[in-house]
Amino acid sequence: MDGIGPGVLQYPEMSSVLLAVLLLCPPAWAGRQPTTPEQREAAAEFVRRDPDFGRRFSRAWEKTINELESTRAHAAFLFGKEKIPVVYVDPGLTLEESMIAMFEGPTGRFLVNRTDLALSALRLSQTGVPSKEVPEVLAWKMLPALAHELRHAIVREELLKAFGSPCGEVFLDDELLAYADTARVAREAVGLHPEYWEESLLLPDLDANSGILIDAWERGPKIMLETVRQTVGTSRASELSPAECLKAGEDWRKESEIELRSLTGGKLPPKGVSDVLRKARKTGELPREDKLRLELDLVDHCERLFRDPRRFEKLRGFYRSKWAAVEELWRAEQRSQ
Repeated sequence: MDGIGPGVLQYPEMSSVLLAVLLLCPPAWAGRQPTTPEQREAAAEFVRRDPDFGRRFSRAWEKTINELESTRAHAAFLFGKEKIPVVYVDPGLTLEESMIAMFEGPTGRFLVNRTDLALSALRLSQTGVPSKEVPEVLAWKMLPALAHELRHAIVREELLKAFGSPCGEVFLDDELLAYADTARVAREAVGLHPEYWEESLLLPDLDANSGILIDAWERGPKIMLETVRQTVGTSRASELSPAECLKAGEDWRKESEIELRSLTGGKLPPKGVSDVLRKARKTGELPREDKLRLELDLVDHCERLFRDPRRFEKLRGFYRSKWAAVEELWRAEQRSQ
């Protein structure tokens, strides 16, 4: 189905009580609280006490992502011909504190929030989950969020091939595709292992969105669209004129230039980012200054695309076809039930 995921999912029966419990969780997009110094220290202590946890979690996650029908495309992307390195980092300049994970295109790395991971593992341990079982339980519970970020990465690579830059990332369409994956993966995972989502094991930052998204997916693509729209607040490419896109791009440029000047003594570096990309691939690092240079380069690419009616319509068509594939996937699942 156009790269969204092969085949029709035969979902295991989900308890209506379990779905009701998930729906009672406050959604994470209502505002994640930043981690406190005490929580960060607790996460660091957990890692010190169990230095092998990351490796055990990685093994469990790699096994889990290969077990679901809804994550076949994600597994193929992550563990394909050029296996993407998964790197665990503390939130900061590289990964925002509010993010569980992110594909960093310039370095080709998939970044996972180590502090979030350790705190979630610690909470599971405190509920009585045996230490040897925590990696598997957490791998299943993190899978919807990780699949969401991997869908962004997959679409980003497709945009690069089709347009030379990931301009479409600024539109609601990109989040629609990612949240559809979140819902489908959560529904399949919860159906297979409802015991991992019992009320005593719920993790607010990971599980809060699952019930809302599963419910939206089951009610259909239109409800899914409105749920994501309320969450993200941006517009689809088909809803904006080129002039509106150019205005948004100019605002983004001004903000990025102001911040970049503050880091470079008031001067803007010369255009071109080949040196930034070479350094990022070599070192696996992307300092804030380099990130801002890449943002400005992306704005340049986007502005050229928005000024070209033919290419802008091609971008709209790209997302229309992706969402049409999601709608057809939902209809096929309805017919199979």
